[in-house]
Amino acid sequence: MTLSDVVSIGQIVIWIAIILYYILVYKIKIDKIEKSVGSIDQLKNYISDLSEYLKEWKGVPKYLRCFNAYYTSNSPLQLTASGLDFIKDSGFEAIFKNNKSFFITSLRERLKSKENDNSFFYFCEEYSIQLIMELEEDESHLLSDIRDFIFKRGLSDIKKILFKSLGLYLRDQLIKDFGKEEDFKKLKENELRNKEQRG
Repeated sequence: MTLSDVVSIGQIVIWIAIILYYILVYKIKIDKIEKSVGSIDQLKNYISDLSEYLKEWKGVPKYLRCFNAYYTSNSPLQLTASGLDFIKDSGFEAIFKNNKSFFITSLRERLKSKENDNSFFYFCEEYSIQLIMELEEDESHLLSDIRDFIFKRGLSDIKKILFKSLGLYLRDQLIKDFGKEEDFKKLKENELRNKEQRG
């Protein structure tokens, strides 16, 4: 066996040792994460939620410290305290009150055939968000104050999230108008229970 053979074998042994070391370090990190998060399945859910935002933004916006800052990632989506503050501070709460008839009539028309559908709440959310996005695309004067608010506070990077928040607020008002608040509350409680059982 020549010196070069010994050196080659030594290099292979060193590489194997390095690889085993990194496998061990990785295993320790995973164990620590699992202990702090609760379970790998729960961690997968968090990663899945976050990945939806990463897909949209190709990175995390500098002021988006928490990906559910304006609404939760739980299903059904719910406005957080920050989301409700945005609704109030941006003036949308007042816009809705002053134009309630327009919003509710438009959405009731879309939901005409869905009131007894098992997916009623799904359609409430879908159509409410859709209406807000259409108003924004059409540059409706109804959202002028919202655009001004977003611009003045430098929130343009997350405007899709903000407009979705408006849609969620609209959804809640629509459900209230249909008199289905209790049913929606039960749905939220059931989903929360199911999530806790899965977690």
